Amino acid sequence: MSMLDEPQIRVDIDPYGRRGQIQRHFWYLEHESQTLQQTLTEKINSLNSLKNDQYQKVHDAAHTAYDSLVAVVDSLLTLESGGRRIARVDKTIVDKLEQVVANFAKLSEISKQNAWELGVGATQCMVLGDGATTFVGDLDLRMVTLNSQISGIWTIKQQADNDLNFLQLEESDRRRGVDRARDGRNDGGNKFLGFFDSGVIERLDRDVRNAESRLAENQQRQNQTRDKITTYYQLTMFHKNASAAIAGIKDQVKVLAAEFDTEFKRVIDAQKAEDRLWGGLLDLRNKVLSSDFVSTRDNSLRVILELLQLDDGIDLNHDCLEAAELKIKGKVCARLGDNAVIELTAPIQCSLEDFVTSL
Repeated sequence: MSMLDEPQIRVDIDPYGRRGQIQRHFWYLEHESQTLQQTLTEKINSLNSLKNDQYQKVHDAAHTAYDSLVAVVDSLLTLESGGRRIARVDKTIVDKLEQVVANFAKLSEISKQNAWELGVGATQCMVLGDGATTFVGDLDLRMVTLNSQISGIWTIKQQADNDLNFLQLEESDRRRGVDRARDGRNDGGNKFLGFFDSGVIERLDRDVRNAESRLAENQQRQNQTRDKITTYYQLTMFHKNASAAIAGIKDQVKVLAAEFDTEFKRVIDAQKAEDRLWGGLLDLRNKVLSSDFVSTRDNSLRVILELLQLDDGIDLNHDCLEAAELKIKGKVCARLGDNAVIELTAPIQCSLEDFVTSL
């Protein structure tokens, strides 16, 4: 159970206890606000670090995939025949082609994992933002509670003011009573009677003591009432100040809630971008999974050139794509002729002679 759920101390019974309770609650709320601020800072730093790590992972995997693509083109171009099955000519090239498939599969898997991690981060931001918004509501409720008690506290203070006025009027009467009792005790006639009857003097002394006791009681009650007035005046001001301080905390938490919402939207946008990237990389992986990729030299080169066209629509933002495309097209044209890229990417027309040659 939270400290805030403890039973509320009644101000009319224990004003000092209630003041201490409010102070403890304020410290608790202030600590919660500071914790929320720290959580926001840590979450933003964590997500920024996550995105940097994700970028580096994709960067490294993309370079590995495209470097292997360039390397396998070098191996393919060592083959004299473009139509013979690679497995019958050089099985090591098949291994290299399969490594390319593995590299592009890993690249798409990394992007998939990145999208999932960003989704987790977005969910965490949403939960924290909802918590901050709920906290704002709790703070509003605390302010309403404090403000609603002010009138009751002030009423107690005003009643004490009235009690003090009554006691001050009563004090005048009781001082006169003391004066009358003392005058009676000092009266010459009474002293004369007391000479013959000691009971008279005892009664007069008793009257003086009673009058003085009533006056002392009145003054004691006045002091207690003044303390009560001071206590409830201070408690009224304390409630107002505590409410104002909680309003300050509420303003801070509202800003935090807005920042959590902003961070949530930023991570969601990053996740959507990563989802699109993953979809594109999945297309590249599927392209190299084609059976043509490991069939003949020309078929493999055709798949690679089609992949280079396909990746134009992917927002990978890494220099390895363009560099690999320039290298591969340059190598193909240098080995097979200036029109080789155009010829390899032209629609396939397979004759019976080509089929027999590939066997």
